Amino acid sequence: MKPALQTPRCNPGDTMVIEAVYHSEGRVAYTAGANPRYEYSIKDHPRDFGVGAPKSSTRLTFCDLNSDGAIQTPSEILQENHYYPFGLALNGPWMNNAAPYNLYQYNGKELQPDHGLGWYDYGARMYMPELGRWNGVDALAEKYAGWSTYNYVLGNPISFIDPDGREVWISLEGGGSVQYRNGRLYDGNGNKYKAEKGSFASSVQKSLRAIERQGGKVGRELVSRLASAPATGENGILVNIYAQTGGAAYQSGNIGFDPSLGLLNESGEVLSPAGILAHELGHGFVQLNGGLKDGNLKWFSEGGDPYYTNLEEKYVIQTFEQPIANAMGMPFNRKQHGLSGESSVVPVVGGVTSNRVSAYINVSSIASEIRQNMLDPIQTRKERYFDALRKAGIDPSSFPAPWEINKKR
Repeated sequence: MKPALQTPRCNPGDTMVIEAVYHSEGRVAYTAGANPRYEYSIKDHPRDFGVGAPKSSTRLTFCDLNSDGAIQTPSEILQENHYYPFGLALNGPWMNNAAPYNLYQYNGKELQPDHGLGWYDYGARMYMPELGRWNGVDALAEKYAGWSTYNYVLGNPISFIDPDGREVWISLEGGGSVQYRNGRLYDGNGNKYKAEKGSFASSVQKSLRAIERQGGKVGRELVSRLASAPATGENGILVNIYAQTGGAAYQSGNIGFDPSLGLLNESGEVLSPAGILAHELGHGFVQLNGGLKDGNLKWFSEGGDPYYTNLEEKYVIQTFEQPIANAMGMPFNRKQHGLSGESSVVPVVGGVTSNRVSAYINVSSIASEIRQNMLDPIQTRKERYFDALRKAGIDPSSFPAPWEINKKR
């Protein structure tokens, strides 16, 4: 059972002593008349997709008390923590031998025992896990009138976390994450981070900087709002950008991105890798701000536009992708976002802001094929999609088709 929260008191004449020194892997705990005890914590978070999260919830604290090189259970398991999704501690027969009790728990934040309230200290505001709400109004609330000024992570703690920062994060190849803000990168401690030349982080930084500074008003607003929005927790929407091979995709706050590829449309125009990232950021903005209204997400098989997989794609292309691409000096006016064979990723030369295609790519031939595929009946287009799944080793019957996903929101 979790011990009852008590208010610590200091009396006149008390001697201040070091209770514990905390570090990224756990802490060094001190008790009177004994040697320092080296404790380690196992941390995780339900939103972790294998990329480094800036903060994680403490699950288990252990220590090799007898120095035999092995952890014995249950005697050397000092503290066990389990949480409801919004961070309230689950009561149960959990192991608790820690002294002093480790208060750094949900999302790595410090639990405040003062007056028995059990709030978490996130910096500017206290978080109340029993309610899933903040105890104070967000300082940037006027920017996002559509959300409660007290909401925590858009009411979705499974998909999002609040790592206490303005929230566009980039996953590093070797693990961990860095944050993008005002054209610069910062580590989890708020220190400036210099990405190695040619690294994934450097490519994403250049792409975001180009969208923000060269993408006109739309690009500037898109990046700045995602990087300073108050909607997830203290002051930001979490958008995590990680490396993947082959194109880009947005899902649940995460963007997979390949900085070596552009996108070729039916007119032979090419969108740079930075332009593709702008498209996926557009999805992030729409989804993380509540999505489009019902009726705007009809799939083409349900009476929607036959040249777009769904009308959210059409909205993102027309609202974000095309204005940003045009402002960056690369007209890209596609009139479709179809299935397999109706667009094509192509290698580009000259970096993430370039729309120059490698010389060995036959642009006109690919564009002609795309135009021909767009003329096919819907059923043929569906079959082509299923064939692409089979070639990838995926059984179509076990994999939902785009027109069957999120029919209603």
